[in-house]
Amino acid sequence: MMALLDQTKDAITQHFGISDLGPVFKYLGIQFIRDRTTWELWMHQEDYVIFLLKEHGMTTCNPITLPMDPNFLFGCLTDVHPHIDNLATEYQKIVGELLYLAMYTHPDIAHTIMHLAQHNTSLESCHYSATKHVLRYLAGTINTRTHYGGSGVNAGLHSFSYSDWASCPADHISVSGYVWFFNGGPISHSVKKQVMHALLLMEAEYMALTAAIQDSLWLKSFFACIGVPLALPLQLFADNAGAIALSKEAVNHICCHIPYICASHPKFRMSDPIRSDPQIRTGSVTISFFIHILFI
Repeated sequence: MMALLDQTKDAITQHFGISDLGPVFKYLGIQFIRDRTTWELWMHQEDYVIFLLKEHGMTTCNPITLPMDPNFLFGCLTDVHPHIDNLATEYQKIVGELLYLAMYTHPDIAHTIMHLAQHNTSLESCHYSATKHVLRYLAGTINTRTHYGGSGVNAGLHSFSYSDWASCPADHISVSGYVWFFNGGPISHSVKKQVMHALLLMEAEYMALTAAIQDSLWLKSFFACIGVPLALPLQLFADNAGAIALSKEAVNHICCHIPYICASHPKFRMSDPIRSDPQIRTGSVTISFFIHILFI
């Protein structure tokens, strides 16, 4: 593997003027730790989290265990929030800073950031206080690392999908979420509102499965381009028996029409991959704490 890496760097050097600085330790705020004896890699953004805590005066804050209160997303009605000058500017800034964390090494705050980002142009002081709640959570999980490799991990490409049914209090639209893992660590994840109303929990879960499979089609083509073989079929886990049964066999149910409704929507394109692709297998599993925390 190292010989192949050296050959690749030599080939790039022949066409471009580059300097070999050795193994990467920090890139765009993302830090890397390696153990070449066990072929393990850890990624984290501890320095960036410390910078955020200092920037917002929260280095001595009390840490908490959840990024958002599941019962009171933006605090209680009786809470008193301080006045913030240039509230919109400060709020959009901190949401953007947190979004950078959610995209790379902290997918556990992705669902929370999705809620916060919806109020970028229509916000109150309670929304800004909710961002400080996230910082308190990051202070308590500052030593968290994203881990890849090692022994005893599921090295194949597999995913967990989940749906938070009718969770938005404004329009009651469900939220789809999934995480794709490879070599023991997450490589792709998404948390976003669905494009249509789901009348049943099974429908919301089925659309979440569809979103995960759409991403898997791109991942399969990406791995094929870089020459990394994948063990087929890919594994996709969910915890809704109705959605799993429907993904295996199209029965006479209103949910069967969802793919075709989605396909006609201008913002949603799919080709019903759940039933047509034999290289993807769905299965049931008890959703782990990691996937649940995306929806808190």
